[in-house]
Amino acid sequence: MPSRSGVRWVGALGGLLGALVAARAQEQPSTPPALPQTPVETAPPLPQPPISDDRALLPAEPVDDAEDDDVRETLVVLTDGRRMTGVLSERTAKGVTLSIGGIDTFFSGEDVASVEPQPTTLERYRQMRATIDDEDVDRRANLADWLRERGKLSIALREIDGVLARNPTHPQASELRTLILEQMKLEAASGKRPPDQGKVGAGDAGRRPAFPVLSPEQINLLRVYEIDLADPPRMVIDFETVHQLYQKYAGHELLPKSRESEEQLHRKRPEQVLELMFRLRAREFYPKVQVIEDPGAMRRFRDNVHRTWITNSCATSTCHGGKEAGRLLLNNARPNSDATAYTNFLILDRFKVREAARPEANADAEAAAAQPAVPRMIPLIDYDDPARSPLLQMGLPAGESTYPHPTIPGPGKPRTITPIFRGKDDRRFLAAIEWIKSMYRPRTDYPIEYTPPSPTTPAAVGLPTGPR
Repeated sequence: MPSRSGVRWVGALGGLLGALVAARAQEQPSTPPALPQTPVETAPPLPQPPISDDRALLPAEPVDDAEDDDVRETLVVLTDGRRMTGVLSERTAKGVTLSIGGIDTFFSGEDVASVEPQPTTLERYRQMRATIDDEDVDRRANLADWLRERGKLSIALREIDGVLARNPTHPQASELRTLILEQMKLEAASGKRPPDQGKVGAGDAGRRPAFPVLSPEQINLLRVYEIDLADPPRMVIDFETVHQLYQKYAGHELLPKSRESEEQLHRKRPEQVLELMFRLRAREFYPKVQVIEDPGAMRRFRDNVHRTWITNSCATSTCHGGKEAGRLLLNNARPNSDATAYTNFLILDRFKVREAARPEANADAEAAAAQPAVPRMIPLIDYDDPARSPLLQMGLPAGESTYPHPTIPGPGKPRTITPIFRGKDDRRFLAAIEWIKSMYRPRTDYPIEYTPPSPTTPAAVGLPTGPR
């Protein structure tokens, strides 16, 4: 039991504490002061670039109305259906002169059906960006890569930063951002922009690439022709194109002529509108479809053929990418770019080799043996029987090949190539067959005007020098 003095001490202490609390309450206001305002983060912090000083090398943040210094190309459609793209040098009553690959080419007025200025890269970007929601990170990442391929690195960086702000773990965005920063770093170090291999007709022979490549418009058109509507890539068809399509074909059995019909057409998905174009055979509208990623077949070509063995075997400087290329020349600059991959594909698609046809057997064996073989030209890619394609057969060991690769002449003894495939069960051989099978059927000639570079040593690998 506590003593009386202890009780008095506790009581005094309690009174003192109560007085202190009352005095403190009189000093403080009845409502708490407002907390200091701090910015509210609306997005997670962006991943940091792998090189800490890269940001100092980057140009200022781009703005939408930045000056567009791209060369504006012009599309000339000829009366025979051919489509020529270049920089317009002159247009008179007599005809049109286009600079194609730096070479002025004249087209008579009577052969010209239309002359259509094409949008620049920045204008195309604005058109496509207007159709993409800010939250659609996959399409924005594809758009950023499209910009990077065309040298619009500042805008590409802004788009990819927007992707990472919304999804910091996006599977491709971080890698793409690093690639963009590295390209910007190289440009800053060199003091100038590297030549854009995807641009045609710059008009300056000193700036155009040594190896002619397809323009972005030609690549886009090739993509359109290879689209599988059952598995369509991302694409954009703007409002005006749909309107023009309806105005031209209104009244066709596929397009009832009514206001409601056009409104329904505008509500269709891009692949549905493209299917209608295909059914109408409205080829004049194909170039207006903006395809912003590879169709499935071309993705297989790039991933399983071009990147896997074309660039590091066929297109090397000691083979079809150098002095010993013979008649088949392939581009080996910027091997992962759209320009190189699609240009090499078109070259392979159109290339033909000579097959010596055996004389028909007859009763007179000696006469048959004396009869000269009649050569015939066969495509490098056999779309009807992919496994027999000379492109694949020439990569097999000689003992297994229907079309063995010719020996390569040179100083001393002619040399043979190292087989690309171990055999017909090689996974790369089988993947190439699947790629060829996935290409669109029936095959058609792409309306793309392209002339490969001339070889410096014709027939250096024993391939024919006759017409393609």
